[in-house]
Amino acid sequence: PAIQNANTAKVPVIFSGTCATQNVFKTVGNSVMQGMVSAGLAIAQNGTSEGSLYNAIISTYGTSSDAQGQGAEGFASVLALTRVVNAAGISGDITASAVLKAMRSAKNIQIPGYPDGTTFTCDGKAVPAFSALCSDYALFGTVDNGKLSQYQAINGS
Repeated sequence: PAIQNANTAKVPVIFSGTCATQNVFKTVGNSVMQGMVSAGLAIAQNGTSEGSLYNAIISTYGTSSDAQGQGAEGFASVLALTRVVNAAGISGDITASAVLKAMRSAKNIQIPGYPDGTTFTCDGKAVPAFSALCSDYALFGTVDNGKLSQYQAINGS
């Protein structure tokens, strides 16, 4: 792959968490990927309680190739939405307006797959320049022997 020859200066390479899959590591090569940084969530590999839950679901209903990438990102998004709706205590029909109201009132909701205590709040003030963002945290992991490790939640403020 071109990436094997492109990084002759050995500068840090950051790639999307949706590409943090065994297929990518195998294709590119673990030695090439070694030390690269994944920006974004790789819930299947990060050792959180959500990661354990996700892996249990995949081992029951999916395949090992499903365990990372976009499937994990989708799982984390649905889990976050579930937490918001549950925290709001919506009663009755779950409508678009009820969910929007729940999102806008969400305060200090644990971000799935992030270290404990890393939360989001959707009141439009988490990132003042971008009112649609609910958090200014980003999660980074470093590739080590074909797996992500050394996770850090970085606060962008």
